Amino acid sequence: MAQPIPLPIPDSPEGLSLPANVEAEAALLGAMMIDNRVAEDVLQKLRPEHFFEPLHGRIYDAIATLVGDNRLATPVTLKPLFAADTAMKELGGPGYLAQLTGNPASLIGARAFADQV
Repeated sequence: MAQPIPLPIPDSPEGLSLPANVEAEAALLGAMMIDNRVAEDVLQKLRPEHFFEPLHGRIYDAIATLVGDNRLATPVTLKPLFAADTAMKELGGPGYLAQLTGNPASLIGARAFADQV
């Protein structure tokens, strides 16, 4: 059985905070890495700063850069970009990227996940 993905939940400042769905962020990133055509659709809707979890925003930005350069965005191609990322190391290193792609069913709901981000 697959291990659950440990999702980071950053501390929010006191007072008002924006709604966040880090699970939807993770599922969307996984779908984008499984099928880069999903990324092409989503890139017109979202920017890295729309992500509540900063690491997810950086992953999204890296995917956007690779796809924008007509290069493949997968856990393998993204791995070198996050070798020194402290937050990535805290979540298990580059294996976190592979964990994000662990649910192929996320492809079905990718647009809905983008709306929740």
